[in-house]
Amino acid sequence: MTGGNHQPTPVDGIRAKAIAAGVYGEYIVALDGTVYASGTNGDGQLGRGFLADGDEGRQHVFQPVEGLKASRVWAGERSAAALGENGRMYAWGGNGSRQLGRTGSAATAPEPFAGTIPGTPVEASIGALQWMGWEHIMMLQDDGTIVGWGNNSHTVLGGTQSQDPSQPVTVEARGSQATPATDPTAQDVAPVSERNETRADGGRDVVRAYTLPAAVAPGGRVVLLAGAGVLLRRR
Repeated sequence: MTGGNHQPTPVDGIRAKAIAAGVYGEYIVALDGTVYASGTNGDGQLGRGFLADGDEGRQHVFQPVEGLKASRVWAGERSAAALGENGRMYAWGGNGSRQLGRTGSAATAPEPFAGTIPGTPVEASIGALQWMGWEHIMMLQDDGTIVGWGNNSHTVLGGTQSQDPSQPVTVEARGSQATPATDPTAQDVAPVSERNETRADGGRDVVRAYTLPAAVAPGGRVVLLAGAGVLLRRR
């Protein structure tokens, strides 16, 4: 966290397992799951149940978000989301672009609410990776598809700029099936493992795991760039 002089300032008394920084709010998930927030609160982004100024510009005092125990937290411009210890997604703060999945007059949510967005894992457990942008949320689901909702002014969610979906839309690949740029000095690598899978439609996939980071060169070659990790590529 940074103070007004842009020098790192320690946050005393909190041992963190996750942090997130938005534009108008900063968040810490403590080891015991308590979520702490600091910043301004004009859109309820501190989760305190009301709309009012926070402590931005003064001391960075982190106060707990009542009634929420979480394992992860994400932050946008004026909103935040957390993965509760019960496996549900919670969101609060500004909703001007429907990024909280709410419609109608629910422009803000000054305290966390359990997500009930139809058609996504947030209704029950959330078995997916998630990202929160300026005013949108994107989620990588267990089946490999990406869904998103919220601000679409730059068509990051697909469709047209006038569409700000409050319910998840599948983010489709656009343009030609281009392959990522690769390091010309990269070398071909063999998969570290390979297995066959049967899809729900009866088709079959060959799933190969590669050391990361890797990229697919023209012609379908998988090349290793550097580093370590695992990439699953279906073919």
